[in-house]
Amino acid sequence: MKMKMVFLLLLLSVVAMLPCSSACYVDERNALLAFKEGLDFTSSHYTLQSWKGFNCCSWEGVSCHPITAHIISLDLSPHSLNASWNPHDVIMPSPFMSWRELRGELFQLRHLESLNLSENAFIPSLPIPSQFYKLSNLRYLSLSSSKFIGHIPREIGYMSSLIYLDLSSIFLNDTIPMFMAKLTKLMHLDLSFNSLSGIIPMSMIKLSKLTYFDLSHNSLSGTIPTFLDKLSKLTYIDLSSNSLSDTIPNSLGKLTKLSHLNLSYNSLNGAIPISLGKLSKVAHIDMRSNSLNGSIPISLGKLSKITVLALCYNYLSGTIPTSLSELSKLTHLDLRSNSLSGTIPTSLDRLSKLTHLYLSFNCLNGTIPTFFSNLTKLIVLDLSFNHLSGTYPLSLFDIIPNIQELYLSGNMLTIKVSASYIPNFRLVSLGLGSCNI
Repeated sequence: MKMKMVFLLLLLSVVAMLPCSSACYVDERNALLAFKEGLDFTSSHYTLQSWKGFNCCSWEGVSCHPITAHIISLDLSPHSLNASWNPHDVIMPSPFMSWRELRGELFQLRHLESLNLSENAFIPSLPIPSQFYKLSNLRYLSLSSSKFIGHIPREIGYMSSLIYLDLSSIFLNDTIPMFMAKLTKLMHLDLSFNSLSGIIPMSMIKLSKLTYFDLSHNSLSGTIPTFLDKLSKLTYIDLSSNSLSDTIPNSLGKLTKLSHLNLSYNSLNGAIPISLGKLSKVAHIDMRSNSLNGSIPISLGKLSKITVLALCYNYLSGTIPTSLSELSKLTHLDLRSNSLSGTIPTSLDRLSKLTHLYLSFNCLNGTIPTFFSNLTKLIVLDLSFNHLSGTYPLSLFDIIPNIQELYLSGNMLTIKVSASYIPNFRLVSLGLGSCNI
C-alpha cells in the first residue's frame, strides 16, 4: 500500500509539471514573465502585450514543440513583433527592443533550440553573458545589433549544438578566439561590423560544415588564410573592410560551391588568380579598393552565373578582355579607377542584361561604340575621364530606353545638341564636362 502511495505521489508531481492542452509548462511561463521584467517600457515600441494568460505557447515571439509543448524558439527581433506606440507621442520611441537588464531567467529555458535577440538594446551595454552555454540544445543564436560589448565569452565554445551564430554589429573588440573552432556543427558564422583585430585563426579549419562566413567590417590583419579551400561547403565569403594584405590565394578557386566572394576594401596586392575562373557557381565578386595589379584574367569569362563583377579602384592594367562578353547574366560591371587601356570591346554588346557599366578613370581610347544601343536595360553608363574621342549627337543615347545616368566628362568628345532636340530617355544625371558642345 505504501509503495502505491509513493507511486501515486510521483505520478501527481509529474502531471503537475505537464502543460494542459491550452497552456504551457508553468516553470517556463514564469521564466518568460521574469525575463520580461527587464524590458524598458518607457522607451520601446515593443511591450510584449500578448505575454499574459496561461498559454505561453501562443505568446508573441514564442514557439513550442508540437508534442512536448516545451518552448523551443524565442524570437524577439523587432521584425517579428508587433510594435505598439502612440502616434501622437512627441518623442518617437527607439526602434529597438529596449531592456534595462538581461534577466537570468532566460537561461532556464533549457529546451530552447532557437533564440533571436537581434536589435534588442540592453542599456547600459552589457558583455555577452557567459550563461548562454546553459542553453545546451540551442542550434540558432542571433545577437546581431543588440549593443553587447567586449569579447566573445569562452563558454560559447561549449555550445556544441550551434548551427547558426550571428554576433554582428555588437561592438566586439577582441581577437577571434581559438575556441570558436569547437563549434564543429556550425554552418553560418557572422561576426561582421565589430572591432575584431588580429589574424583569422588557423583553428577555424575545423569548421568543415561552414557554408556562410562573414568577417567583414572589422580590423583584421594578416593574410587571407590558405586553409579556406578546406572549407569546401562554403557558398558565401565576405572579408571586406578589414586590413588584410598580401595576395589572394590561388586555392580560393577550389571552392566550387561559392556563390558570393567579397574581398573589397583591404590592402590586397598582386594579380587576380586565374583559378577564380573555376568558380562556376559564383554570382557576386567584389574586389574593389585594394592594390591589385596585372591584367584582368581571361578566365573570368568562364563565370557563367556571375551577375556582379566589381574590380574598381585598383591598379589593373592591360585591355578589357573580350572574354567578359561571355558573362550573359552580368548586370553590374565596375572597372573604374584602374589603368586599363585599349578600346572598349565591341563584343560587350552581348551583355544584354547589363544595367550598370562603369569604365571611368582609365586610359581607354578610341571611339564610343555604337553597340550601347543593344544594351536596352542599361541604367548607368560611365565612360568619363578616359581618352575617348569623336563627334556624336546626344540623340545617340535615345535608343537606350532606360538610361538614367550618363557620364562622358573628361574625354576629347564633341557632343552635338540641336536647339529643338528633346531627349527621349529618362536622364536623372548627365555629365558632359570638358566636352565640346
